[in-house]
Formats: sequence, structure tokens, C-alpha cells
Amino acid sequence: MSVSLAPVGPTVDHSQPANDTPPIGLNGLIVLVQDTVMNLPESLQAVPGNPAVAARFGFTAGVAMSVVGVLSIFRVFMLTTALAHLLNMYLMVLGLIGAIVQGGFVPQLAPAGDFMRGQARCLSTSMGLACLQAVQCSLAFALGSFGHVLAGLVAVVACALQLILWHLQAGVRTIGQDGSCSFVSHSTPFPDSSAQTDEFNMQ
Repeated sequence: MSVSLAPVGPTVDHSQPANDTPPIGLNGLIVLVQDTVMNLPESLQAVPGNPAVAARFGFTAGVAMSVVGVLSIFRVFMLTTALAHLLNMYLMVLGLIGAIVQGGFVPQLAPAGDFMRGQARCLSTSMGLACLQAVQCSLAFALGSFGHVLAGLVAVVACALQLILWHLQAGVRTIGQDGSCSFVSHSTPFPDSSAQTDEFNMQ
């Protein structure tokens, strides 16, 4: 009788486990966000969709961008290339615009904010402000200094709040199984929406 002395290695199963979990999709993402908001404490549930909170975050982001931009000119936050200095100047201007437009709760800034909204009507809508803050945070992250990244994080929160506000004011978008998209508008805007800005009305 012969005995094999070859070592016996562990058996490795290379088969991939079956993943039957369907993709979450847009509707699932909306439901997930709604469930997350409903599980927050009552003091935090009113933050998403509150125009006053969104405006204050946008104002804070604009002021932060402007302050970081000025400090970068005085080399507190180092910028190594001419392109970085140019982007920093753009960021300062966009920060000032965002702070003035969303600083309506400051009486001294209200006239200037009304003038800017009259010249750029898109800044009277939540989507327009969200786009402005998306550009702000993109430039801040591209510059990459510690101060710019912190200011960019504030702009990200402000952008998210504006998008939530736009979603609540405009309606609910649903995607059917056949890929069709339906858009159901709310009968009335979100309460206290006039506390932020006048929404753009097509004449």
C-alpha cells in the first residue's frame, strides 16, 4: 500500500457570492434621506428645508471664502502658483456675492442683495444659490490649503441645504420602473420660503 506524502492545501472557493440586492435608485435615495431626517432629534429635523438656516449657512460660507482669500493674499495660507492666486481672487469675489445675496437678515446688506438679485435673477432661486456654492466649494477644494478646505466644507453644507430647499419647494420627482420620470409639484411652497429670497417668477 502506498501513502502520498504531498501536502494537502486548503480548498479555496473562487465563486463569487450572488448579490441579489437591487440598486438603490433615486427613489430609494430620497426615502433613505427622509428616514434619516425623521430619526434626527426634533431640534435638528427643522434644519433641512428651513430657508433661514440655508441662508445663514450660505452667508457664513461666503464670509469664510472672502476671509480665507484675503488671508491668502497676505500669505497666511500659501499659494504657490499664479493660477492659484487667480482662482483665489475669483473665490473672494464669489464669496462676497454669496454673502451679500444671502445676508438679507443683516439690514445693511439688504439693499445690496436686492440689487444683485435684480441683476442676476438666478440668484433669487434655491437652485441658483446651490450652483453658486457648488462653484465656491469646488474652487476652495482645488486650492487645497487648510483654510480653503474648511471654508469649502461650509459651502458644501450650504449647497446641500439649498438643494433640499429646492426639492421641497419645487416638488417630488419619481422614476417609474419603465424609466419614465414624473414630477409632482407641491400645492404650496415650503413654509416660510419668503424668509430667504423672492423666488424667480416667469412673467
